[in-house]
Amino acid sequence: MTLSGRVINTGEVSGKATLEFYVDDEATSSAVLVLNPDQEKAFNFTWTAVVGTHTLKVAVGSTSKTVSITVAPNPKAVIHCTEIRVSPVHPVKGEEATITATVENSGDLGESVTVIIKDGTRKLAERKVDLPPGSVEKVSVTWYPSKGTHVLRVEVSGHPEAVRTSTVSVEERTSRICGPSFVVLGVAALLLVWRR
Repeated sequence: MTLSGRVINTGEVSGKATLEFYVDDEATSSAVLVLNPDQEKAFNFTWTAVVGTHTLKVAVGSTSKTVSITVAPNPKAVIHCTEIRVSPVHPVKGEEATITATVENSGDLGESVTVIIKDGTRKLAERKVDLPPGSVEKVSVTWYPSKGTHVLRVEVSGHPEAVRTSTVSVEERTSRICGPSFVVLGVAALLLVWRR
């Protein structure tokens, strides 16, 4: 941050002016300017701004000028994957299931990101989404899983802190008979003999 201003020699003779720069009543730097009568000169002081409210002061001799400033944090997107949901909850081998990732921006700056959904290392979906500040978006993909344990992973481009995983077990469908079931219990044959 740069604090700029001007100083003038209102006296009738040339002289040196020692300017002192203060941040929150602590001297941080100074400069010496040589000024002729009625001469004005510009000055600049630089300071590494820190988030918060501060009092900046420039003093020369017995005069000073003070300004209060508030330094806000730089706006940024804060992206999180808040949930991975599988529907149905107990997916079956080879049958359609849906994986839904919920991605949120809790920051104060919008951002376009790419959401990647993986089954282990295999990429299932890659979708670009716009996330304005305070928004929540859902990204879904249809999945036909194999039998076994699957580690589902959601990644958000540029936000390694947003990675989320979920472990899902997939079983084969068990056969059950639903409805009437008929079984042949026995067979009998009748032999008729015809005699002439």
